[in-house]
Amino acid sequence: MLMIFLFLLAGGLLGLYTIRWYEPGIQFSYRELTIAATCVIGGEVLYCGSPIPASMPLGMVMGLLCSCTVTDALRSWLPLPLTLPLLAASAWYVRVYQPWLLIPGLIWAVIWSVFYGVRYLLYRYKNGNEDECPGSGDILLAGAAGLCCHVFSGLVLTLAITGHQLWGTLRHHHIAPFGPWLAVSVAVQLLYF
Repeated sequence: MLMIFLFLLAGGLLGLYTIRWYEPGIQFSYRELTIAATCVIGGEVLYCGSPIPASMPLGMVMGLLCSCTVTDALRSWLPLPLTLPLLAASAWYVRVYQPWLLIPGLIWAVIWSVFYGVRYLLYRYKNGNEDECPGSGDILLAGAAGLCCHVFSGLVLTLAITGHQLWGTLRHHHIAPFGPWLAVSVAVQLLYF
């Protein structure tokens, strides 16, 4: 459990450091630090009730999901330096612990990535701006979700959409980030299904 906690803590700090890297000189507010701490503590609470034993691939996936959640929740963007390692760690996790599901996982990763890629292109074509459309980080996060969740993709998508809609409704945001909810749904699927 300590290893998972350290990976989650490192993931939260990596998310904050990534924001600072892209926005030099920024001072984080108390609210932003609270959101980052909530992501770390929430990941640890999720893991405490899980029957899955701690391992290096699981820790890396959980830590990178935490860093993606922090950056997307605070700035609504997912940089490639976070999502590419997440995709690699997801492949490593599936290869080590579920090798019989590697091919279906890769197929689902392609399906999710193509779906998000088409959504990205259609949004760019329709609106012409890239401020509010999903970017390449969202596409890679969707690929990692498809790789990890394979058979449970419907459950993960339902959880993510429900959380996204509730968050947008409660916070009165017309456009709330979808990535944090997708990352949390993937974490729930990895730990409990």
